[in-house]
Amino acid sequence: MKKVLISLVLGGMLAVLLIPAIASAQPRECCDLSSNIKYGATTYDEDDCVGPNEAALDDCTCTGDEQETSDWGTVCLLNLVNKIFNWIFVVIVALVGIMVIIGAFTIITAGGSAENVGKGRNYILFAMIGMVVALLAKVIPAIVRTLV
Repeated sequence: MKKVLISLVLGGMLAVLLIPAIASAQPRECCDLSSNIKYGATTYDEDDCVGPNEAALDDCTCTGDEQETSDWGTVCLLNLVNKIFNWIFVVIVALVGIMVIIGAFTIITAGGSAENVGKGRNYILFAMIGMVVALLAKVIPAIVRTLV
């Protein structure tokens, strides 16, 4: 029952994270970058506005420097991938902290019960596995960047 509940909660969190990505997947003529993107030999800085041509950039509400490029779609996609995985990283790190606290509390209040100490250790072990997943969330955009 716990596994089903945890799966539903994680699935719901994933859906909440993906809904903005789906909504922002509508075709746009430009995008405002939220992180530094290196694509090919060009590096696009945070807060740059990237678009296909000058006319499209004039219609945008970007606040940074404007850059005209033929690769603007790929740069915007990489920017979106970075945003999604940064949010996933923040959520997972918060959950790791909570799970470590719960595991430590379980061990402290075990009262000598080997079963409760084992539960606490498992909480902490699974939290560390979660931290590895969070670190992968930081590595995946770099992998996507090299593949694209």
